[in-house]
Amino acid sequence: MLIDSIEMDNCSQQGTLKASVRVEYAKTKSHYLKNSSFRHGMGWGFIAKHSKSILVEGNVWFDFRPVGVGVDYVEDMTLKGNFVSGIGMRDGDG
Repeated sequence: MLIDSIEMDNCSQQGTLKASVRVEYAKTKSHYLKNSSFRHGMGWGFIAKHSKSILVEGNVWFDFRPVGVGVDYVEDMTLKGNFVSGIGMRDGDG
């Protein structure tokens, strides 16, 4: 995965782990997500699971539910200079 300087709106799927960006079982190469913007999703903003060698730098996640950034079982990951804001409850929660 190599993503640099993109903008996405209305992304992610409600009630699932299908985030605006999902890195799962990525173990063979280095992966990076840089200088990008993701906004207005009904699910997670970013999730990395069971992966390695990931750089996430200079990105914005705004207005997601219920999680902005999630990391689970990841080796050698760098999160640097990212902005996560406006994370709210799922519809029907609270």
